[in-house]
Amino acid sequence: MILMKKKVLKKTNKNKIAFAKMHKKARKNATAFIDKSKTKINKEIAKRNVAKKTAKGKTNKRVFIENSTGNLLVWSGYIGLGILITAVLVLVSGSAKNLKTKAASNDNANPQFQEKEKPVHIVKSTEIEPFDFTKVDLEKIEFNKKLPILMYHYIEPIDPSQSRLRQNLTVSPEKFEEQMKWLSENGFTTMTLTDYFSKIAEGKELPAKPVLLTFDDGYRNFYLNAAPILNKYSQKATTFIISGSVGYPAYMTWDMIRELYKQGYEFGSHSVSHANLKSLKESKLEEELQDSKWEIEKEIGGPVNFMCYPSGFFDSRVINATRTAQYKGAVTTGSGMDVSNKNIFEMYRYRISDGMGIDRFAWTVNQAYQ
Repeated sequence: MILMKKKVLKKTNKNKIAFAKMHKKARKNATAFIDKSKTKINKEIAKRNVAKKTAKGKTNKRVFIENSTGNLLVWSGYIGLGILITAVLVLVSGSAKNLKTKAASNDNANPQFQEKEKPVHIVKSTEIEPFDFTKVDLEKIEFNKKLPILMYHYIEPIDPSQSRLRQNLTVSPEKFEEQMKWLSENGFTTMTLTDYFSKIAEGKELPAKPVLLTFDDGYRNFYLNAAPILNKYSQKATTFIISGSVGYPAYMTWDMIRELYKQGYEFGSHSVSHANLKSLKESKLEEELQDSKWEIEKEIGGPVNFMCYPSGFFDSRVINATRTAQYKGAVTTGSGMDVSNKNIFEMYRYRISDGMGIDRFAWTVNQAYQ
């Protein structure tokens, strides 16, 4: 590489020397020609003056003619000389330009002789590229937190005619609004799962008292009753969808889901059919996990990062299949508040029921921050 640079440098220097010599020679020849022409013209003028003196006896008319002819010859000489000098200079200029172009091409081949470009002022964009949570592996990030994740199912008026299980899974709109108002007035910040764990992955500071609200199954009363209250108090939530049930009378439609997604709600998977994942063979387990994720992502036009095990049934095989299906974590129905990279695929939650008064609700949430 060094030898090549030396050869280019040597060739470039030779071209520059040749150009300088040619330019000097052209100027010398032009100057000599001009001096020679001036001498001839001066001699011609001297001859004319002598002729004038010896022709005193001639008429004024003859003298006038001779003077005019002499002047014409002199001016013709000057004009011819000007044309000749211009032609010479054009010739010299053309040769110089060719040599300069050749030298410049050689210089361009060698970065040492390249002309430095003027620095370009680049205006940096103030936009920050969004964090790509899909590339995160939460299990490889060391963290250990106390986090209240609350679990809801139905947000609707209590119906005494319904089963005890259904009533236990129901919170009336009035009770729900009381809880959301209390969170808002007592310094708690509701977040989606992706919001919360994105901050952990990025190493960003979390709010003082975060709370995660989760809703299972994707019932239509979430759209009709819960979402308006959440919006009223500027609360965020994550809803887990049974993809095979979307559009049935008790469940939200895809249009409803897309509308809520645009408002900032997060949607996770609750499998295709709400099956007991522990009882499924490998192919069916994979189908329940992956097909649900893919369909929801296709419908909302965004990523599905978290899974909710139907009825809370899971084991190590289900966890491995959930991980393989590219989920970032999963929630269970077990009670607790410890969340870390060690149990990100079996996060605990607290079930909220209508029979829970506001004091009991406050005590449950406050456990993480006492």
